[in-house]
Amino acid sequence: MKLNLYKVALKQAALLAIFLLAATWTQTLFAQTVSGKVTDEATGEALIGVTVAEDGTLNGTVTDVDGNYRIRLTNAVSTLKFSLIGYTTTLIPVENRTSIDVPMQ
Repeated sequence: MKLNLYKVALKQAALLAIFLLAATWTQTLFAQTVSGKVTDEATGEALIGVTVAEDGTLNGTVTDVDGNYRIRLTNAVSTLKFSLIGYTTTLIPVENRTSIDVPMQ
């Protein structure tokens, strides 16, 4: 009886390990980096401190003093959300692009 319980527990542990490895591999496979520059649409000036987030996740970053950002995505099909007080929030589908420049209104 104890041997059977041990075998069941061992099988469950092996399945869990396989699942975790597959999940990690999938995340690595689909991960991509997107970068770009966020500007004011009217003036063309770089916008500092724009929040750039992968919509539906906690993954995000902020633009630097030159309006540049770089974000590593966690999902193969992602939408980036650009937001800054005083500007309209902008949603842009990534669609396998690695560079996305955003003029904000």
